[in-house]
Amino acid sequence: MYKLVSYAIIFKLHKHLSTKHLMPRILFFLFIFLTFFVSNALAWDEYSGWWYVPGKDGTGVSVEVNGDDVFVALYDYYEDVPSPFWVSAYGQIERNVPQNLGTVDILEANVSFWTGWPLGQIYQKPKSFHVGNLRMIFLSSDEAVLESTTYDDFLDPSQGYETKRVHLYKFMPRISPGMLDPRDINGWMWDPNYDGMGFFLEARGNTLFMVWYHYDEYGYPTWMTCSGPLTPQDTHVFCEMTSWSGGSRMGAETYISPTGTSKGQAELTFSQDGGIILNYSGQAYHLFRFLY
Repeated sequence: MYKLVSYAIIFKLHKHLSTKHLMPRILFFLFIFLTFFVSNALAWDEYSGWWYVPGKDGTGVSVEVNGDDVFVALYDYYEDVPSPFWVSAYGQIERNVPQNLGTVDILEANVSFWTGWPLGQIYQKPKSFHVGNLRMIFLSSDEAVLESTTYDDFLDPSQGYETKRVHLYKFMPRISPGMLDPRDINGWMWDPNYDGMGFFLEARGNTLFMVWYHYDEYGYPTWMTCSGPLTPQDTHVFCEMTSWSGGSRMGAETYISPTGTSKGQAELTFSQDGGIILNYSGQAYHLFRFLY
């Protein structure tokens, strides 16, 4: 369809314009086309995207940078009962902080634990609890150090604190190297009707990877993943929603690979206005970019 439209436009230009005037106009239209699509890719900050520990799949950090403001989520497993959970963090980046070997950029953020409504049930406003702090030291666009101090039991501060220090690396350039999808679909997305539930997407190298942050049947935070092929020309994609359990904590010395369980198929339809319609389990979610 796109090829037919393109051929029709060129035919009309050729019919009504002389060859002398045709080429400058075609070049102008190509410039506008490339500017529109490439601008979204250039707006993607070098630190934005998925971060993980290579060789220890199953946990990770989703990061989006907007100027100096940063919104982050960590997806991980409880230590005593290895079921999935997530926490979010919001803060600012301090640029060019002096270090021994030069300067680095450092994120300082407050960490929040959330409780909310079980997925598929009637919406209730979620609650957040401040449970600690984190620092993310960006050594390069591909390498970072995560330092965090959080309550050992998120809902019981009397149980003391847990600290961790983990080396992280960019995820998507390793598993699907290539160009970032030029559409404005990378980063945080949400359905305004379900505030407190979020989606993080990164489409690179013709592959989409998404994590859906929501709540389990008890109202505690949990997450599912979804991945599949997606080219910049595709307007929809089907992928299998998968929940994970039994994995080791992020940064644990002894690594235990998590077990995935299929939770059914999801369909994502990409609209021209930048929104996404997610159809899953008989319900449609209307996703838009989350601007913070």
